[in-house]
Amino acid sequence: MKLFIRVVAVNLTLLALVLVLVELLAGSWFGEQALGDIDIPAYREQSMDVSELYAGGGVVRWRRDRHGLRGRYPAPEKIDILAVGGSTTAESLINDGATWTDTLARSLSTPDRPVHVANAGLDGHSTFGHLKAFREWFPRIPGLKPRYVLFYVGINDTQISDENPSYFDSFRPRSRVESLRNRLYNDSALYHLYRNARGLYRAYVSDVVHQPGELKFKDMGNDSLVPVAPDVIQRVVVERNEGALRRYRERLRRLAADAGELGAKVIIVNQLWRGVFGRSGDMFVRRRQARDADMLYVGYLRSRIYAAATMAACRKVQDATCIDLAEQLPLEPGDLYDHVHVAPSGAAKIGEFLAREIRRHKIDVYVNVN
Repeated sequence: MKLFIRVVAVNLTLLALVLVLVELLAGSWFGEQALGDIDIPAYREQSMDVSELYAGGGVVRWRRDRHGLRGRYPAPEKIDILAVGGSTTAESLINDGATWTDTLARSLSTPDRPVHVANAGLDGHSTFGHLKAFREWFPRIPGLKPRYVLFYVGINDTQISDENPSYFDSFRPRSRVESLRNRLYNDSALYHLYRNARGLYRAYVSDVVHQPGELKFKDMGNDSLVPVAPDVIQRVVVERNEGALRRYRERLRRLAADAGELGAKVIIVNQLWRGVFGRSGDMFVRRRQARDADMLYVGYLRSRIYAAATMAACRKVQDATCIDLAEQLPLEPGDLYDHVHVAPSGAAKIGEFLAREIRRHKIDVYVNVN
C-alpha cells in the first residue's frame, strides 16, 4: 500500500511539473503583450440566446482573439481599419460575421483586395476609455499599425460626467479576484485548452450559456410608432453645456493625435439616440413608450448636440474623414433592440452606409493586397 501511494505521489508530482512547464512555455503570463493585468476580454468566446431581443435572434456566438479584438485579419500589421467605440461597436449580442464591422469589411473588399477590419469596441467605453486604450491596450498588440482608425463615438459621452469617466472606462480590474480571473482567462494556456474543449462540448449539446436582459423590442416595427405631442416638443429644452462639449471635442482631438502616432489616419463617425424617430418633419416614439416621450426626447436632443460636436471636432483634424451618420442614416424601429444598439438588420445598414461613405470620400483603406 505504501508503495502504491508513493507511486501515485511521484506521478502526480511529475504531472504537476509538466503542467507548470506547459504554462510557462505556452502561456503568456510574463510576455510584454500579456493582457491579464488589464480588463480586456482576450481569448473569450460566448454564446447567448437573443431570441427575445430581436426577430430571428436565436443563439449568437462571438469570440475575441488573443489581442482582445473581434473580426478576421491575418496579423495586426495587416489591419486596414481598426474600429474603436463602445458597446455599439463591440456588438456583443450580434453573431460573428454579422456585426457592422464585418459588413464594412465585406462591402469594401474585392476578390483581389480584401479589406481587414478589426473590432476594438468595449462595452460601456466613452472617449475617456478610448484614450486609455491607446496607452494601456494597443501598445501590447505587437505590430499594430492600421491604415485608419475609425471612431464610432458620442452616445456614451452624453451619459457620463463631463470631467470624469465612468467605471466602465477603467482598464484596471476592480478587485483582486477580478484581477486573478483576468490573468487566468487571458494568459493561461491550460485554461484556453479547457475552454476550447468546453466550447466543443457545448456546441455538441447546443447549450446556451447566457440569457440577456428584459427589454423586448423585437415587435417594434414602424406600425408601433405614435407621434410625439406638439406640447412635449415645445416644452422640452436641453441646455448646452459648453464646457462639457469643449472638453469632449478636446478628447476627440487627442484621440486623433493618438491614432496619428500609430501611423493611422482617422475616420470619425457620430451617433444618435434612437428613442425618437423623425418622419417627414414630425417626431415619433414607440407606442409602449408614449408615456416617456419627454425623457426620450431629452435623450434625442442631447445626442443631436453631441453628434454636431463630433462633426465640429472632426472638421478641425487634418486629413480626417467625417461621416455624419446621425443625420444621414435613418434606422427603422425594427433595426434596433433598444435605443442605441442595433439588431443584425441595423448592423448591415450601418456597415453598408459606412462603406458607401468611404468610397464617396475616395479613401484608400488598403494596407496591402494580401
